[in-house]
Amino acid sequence: MISQDQINYIAGFIISGIGYFLKHLHSKLNEALQVSYEARNKVNQLERDLNYQATDLKEIKIELRTLGDSINRLNTTCSTLTVLLQDAKDANP
Repeated sequence: MISQDQINYIAGFIISGIGYFLKHLHSKLNEALQVSYEARNKVNQLERDLNYQATDLKEIKIELRTLGDSINRLNTTCSTLTVLLQDAKDANP
């Protein structure tokens, strides 16, 4: 038959094992929580970066549109100048 001391010893050993397992599990959960916080912070930073890039791209698009308009006006001016020069050349053979 098992004595009370042996039962207490076995119960203490089992409870210590469960306590160690729970402590280890708690540690791993804290690590996972820390990793999830870091991942969330990185995602938030990436989202902010993407928003800044989207704003920059919108500004670049506006600048390119303005540049395109300027090029079109320059082409019109050059075409007009070419016509005027051709007319002047034709008028003064």
